[in-house]
Amino acid sequence: MRRIFYIILIFCFIFWGGATTDMLFAQNETETSEGVLMFKDYTPAVVELHNGKLNHQRQANIFLKNSSLVYKQGKDVMQARMDIIRHVIIDGKVFMTVNNRLAEIVDSCGANKLLRVKIIDMDALEHYRLNEGSVTNFEIGDNVSVTRLERDVTSYPVSSIYYFFLNGKVVECHERAVFKLMDKRKKVLCNRMMEDSYWSWGNKGSLMQMLNLLSE
Repeated sequence: MRRIFYIILIFCFIFWGGATTDMLFAQNETETSEGVLMFKDYTPAVVELHNGKLNHQRQANIFLKNSSLVYKQGKDVMQARMDIIRHVIIDGKVFMTVNNRLAEIVDSCGANKLLRVKIIDMDALEHYRLNEGSVTNFEIGDNVSVTRLERDVTSYPVSSIYYFFLNGKVVECHERAVFKLMDKRKKVLCNRMMEDSYWSWGNKGSLMQMLNLLSE
């Protein structure tokens, strides 16, 4: 079973390799979600635990308030124990657990990977609530309530938090954290890279440039 899991992983990496350069270097834009779940419908998921066991969920999704795995159990929506999960494959996307959140593997350079956590921007949402007088119902525990904002709210602001999975370790995509990993030559090249006005720590194409440099 575990062999099948890794065959699916390889297939996903091949698919990412076909992405166009234009897509990679598109400028970072504010992202929104129509609901509090990542996927429109609940969908089958393969969950790999830290002990190597595989768990198949027929109806699963990702709760964007904290980027956790949720699944249906009868009429209830349950939150999975994030501390025991290593990988999740859902809707053709592969996720790793980082700080008890699901981070999608959005691209790779050899064994090194670029990870992205998508999460509702609660500060921006609070600002909207104050302006519009809206109320949210975000309750989470073993049993999860995931309901819409009131007063005809149609979208939620979503932030992306990026990480590198570099030489087996997770590193936050932040100048201070990344510079600690570089020798003098790479720091010079990195500074030149960041001088480009289009370069950004919040842009996938920019971060892939950085990952390629770190992987040399």
